[in-house]
Amino acid sequence: MNSIADRDERVATVFNALGRCAVEPVEPIVVACSGGSDSTSLAALVAHAGYRPVICAHFDHGIRSEAESARDMSAVGALARRIDAQLEVGRAERGRLAAEAGAAGESIEDHARTARYSFLVDVCRSRHARMLAVGHTRDDQVETVLMRLFQGTELDGITGMRLCAPLPFDHSITLIRPVLELDRSALRDYLEATGIGFTEDPSNADTRFLRNRLRREVLPVVEAAFPAARRAVFETAGRLSEVADYIRVEAERALTWRADCNSGPSPTELMADRETFFSLPGPMRRRVLFIAVDRLGARRRRVPYRFLDSIPADDPGGGRRIVARGHGLRIDLEDRWIVCRRDIVPKGDRGYLYCVARSLDESSGRSDVLELEVRGRGGRRELVRLARNRLSLPLLLRPRRPGDSIRLAAGRRSLKRVFQDHSIPQGVRDMVPVLEDRLGIVGICGGVVGVTGAWRRDMRVGAEATDAAPMRVVIDFNEVISSYAGQ
Repeated sequence: MNSIADRDERVATVFNALGRCAVEPVEPIVVACSGGSDSTSLAALVAHAGYRPVICAHFDHGIRSEAESARDMSAVGALARRIDAQLEVGRAERGRLAAEAGAAGESIEDHARTARYSFLVDVCRSRHARMLAVGHTRDDQVETVLMRLFQGTELDGITGMRLCAPLPFDHSITLIRPVLELDRSALRDYLEATGIGFTEDPSNADTRFLRNRLRREVLPVVEAAFPAARRAVFETAGRLSEVADYIRVEAERALTWRADCNSGPSPTELMADRETFFSLPGPMRRRVLFIAVDRLGARRRRVPYRFLDSIPADDPGGGRRIVARGHGLRIDLEDRWIVCRRDIVPKGDRGYLYCVARSLDESSGRSDVLELEVRGRGGRRELVRLARNRLSLPLLLRPRRPGDSIRLAAGRRSLKRVFQDHSIPQGVRDMVPVLEDRLGIVGICGGVVGVTGAWRRDMRVGAEATDAAPMRVVIDFNEVISSYAGQ
């Protein structure tokens, strides 16, 4: 280490943090580097603490201007050369993430974060790294705890971010935050002292974003009344994390979640004894469910505590029923089990959302045609043959939503206009199932309710499209509706 780093307490803080996370000095550490001051100082401090190799991983989201992206990339490249680190770069096609976020009804921030972590996980795997370091600071921790508190949370929310924890969606990788106990100002002072450059993200000053508004408008008012507020919030979160850890251990003793023996390290379904679950006190039931949520890692962002509000306090009896669905999760009561499984229902969905096909690779044949039959009441059905190579999975069945539109041969039209064009009565429209993939609406299955359907341009194929037997999928629409109604 150089002479400045040798006597710098910030290097010592990071060195101790890495030790508490059980990081070996000679194992690879992937550091998420945006080019900003937090991630730049993180990479430099890890390297100056004597850990090698350091891999600086930079992802261009394709959201900012070409000039800004080039500036960030230049800063990260200069940093890697300065600290003798390796460099990995990923890029999203410009504008693609914004378009995908809009189509999926997600915020651009959440969608960009998902893409970034996908890249970071790929880097960890290719570099055989089990440690992924991110530059969250003491200031970030205080802001996170306050935002969760103001928005409503439970114990785990108030404890904030952990120094180290398994990555929710890949437990073979540990997410570490070596600068979590350092203020942002201390990190900038360190960069100035070492002469390492960084970039400024202008969006950090944009108070349209909640965190920035809290940082720039709310916290100064709080600190004027309570000068030690930041330290108090940070230390309180630390104390409560000890309480949360104790309750988690007791919850794991109270109920055992079982995974399929063939599911590997990342299970898609967990089950536990139904009678034991409903015998637990309410707070303990919530805790054991969040343990299952953590193990499944169904979504790459925090699942809100309100997600579990629909689960009854007492066993309702009867057969199978869905008791909670959303945020990439589904919780069912099935015979003597409570089952928590991965799903693909986004936040805020209501009604039904049925996964027709997550993958079409399971077909025994090699046909490029999917024959889909959706059966309704009274013998009504929608039977259609679709080009498999024009689908972007997963393929979902859901009711119509405000703003829905479909790309027809004559151009894009709203579903409202399509229903009008096909003379579908107003009272029937909410009953017509909509088929959707990642590119948008594939079609409306009007035959299920005895009306004419409509399909995306170039999706339907004729019987002569292939000599091989098509892959056939049959859906009983009545069973889908009954399942979601808890019948």
